[in-house]
Amino acid sequence: MLVLLVEDSLEDAELLERHFTISGFQVSIDRVANSSDMRDALANRDYDVVIADYTVPGFGAIPALRLLKQSGRDIPFIILSGTMSDETAVAAMRAGAQDYVVKGNLSRLLPAMEREIQEAVARRHKRQMEVALHEADKAVSVGEARLQGIIGSAMDAIITIGADQHILVFNAAAEKIFGCPAAEAIGHPLDRFIPATLREDHRRHVQAFAGSGSTSRSMHSPGILYGLRANGEEFPIEATISQVTVDGEKLY
Repeated sequence: MLVLLVEDSLEDAELLERHFTISGFQVSIDRVANSSDMRDALANRDYDVVIADYTVPGFGAIPALRLLKQSGRDIPFIILSGTMSDETAVAAMRAGAQDYVVKGNLSRLLPAMEREIQEAVARRHKRQMEVALHEADKAVSVGEARLQGIIGSAMDAIITIGADQHILVFNAAAEKIFGCPAAEAIGHPLDRFIPATLREDHRRHVQAFAGSGSTSRSMHSPGILYGLRANGEEFPIEATISQVTVDGEKLY
């Protein structure tokens, strides 16, 4: 483990290093005793934990904690103190320290370090996942915007229906061709744009196509295929049907 130790006493630092060795821990300790050295240390190495003596002449745990926060690094911060009142300990924890250990009870130090390092790793993983999810959402949004741009600018009418044959997408060309705003079409059965004499045939055609295994094909009926405008006017059309499965739901 890489340990950044805020400590002015060389003897205390050596005592701490000896405690790690006896406990079977391999550590590399960088000792600093002022803000300049700590700033340089944070800039040059990725530490697993910061251990700070509460009282260091001209420096100490609280200024060191502030400096760590200013650096933006998420490194566990544990205060090591000869004597420390409960009020001081609570204030330090509120300031952002993860734990505090009395120098006379070093047996608490290693478990505290291991716990806080594991929690820091978990926080980093969570942030990485959040970033990845944000990027994925952004990519999906961009893809949807591009798709909507293509659908919206297409000269052909594009209508998407679900398995219940209710309308999910009704593009600008469909609005123009069928004489109906998208807001009045979406959520309604496709039947409203198919002449009554062809509706049953159309439903059967979609159902048969669903089980055909084909991805797309032209639609046809005996003679000319007709659509139905919102004003009741029937008109001849050419149509193609395709299918895709999205989140387990078939769309046509």
